[in-house]
Amino acid sequence: MKFNEIQNLQENQAQIKQLQERENALTSALGQAKEINKTMKRDDTHINILSQLGGLADDVGLELDSYQESKVLQLHNQLESACYELEEVFEDALRDVKNRLEELGVEY
Repeated sequence: MKFNEIQNLQENQAQIKQLQERENALTSALGQAKEINKTMKRDDTHINILSQLGGLADDVGLELDSYQESKVLQLHNQLESACYELEEVFEDALRDVKNRLEELGVEY
């Protein structure tokens, strides 16, 4: 093997190691992002607020506007979706690293 080939091989191995470390970090970060977003799924603050306001309105002989109540539910769903979309930055970066590793000959 020529010196240049050996040098290129060593450089590729170093790059592969660095990319694999990055892949591990991104995989972990994506898992953490998913866990963080699960809290949004379990959060029922909006339901508690609607319930409390509904009870308060009932106490004084009023009724909440059903359109506004459904708007709160709709906006909560939009917020939840937007939070899940934030995971894409991790997924995209992880996909880029995996593609680069495949280009370097690493098989999955």
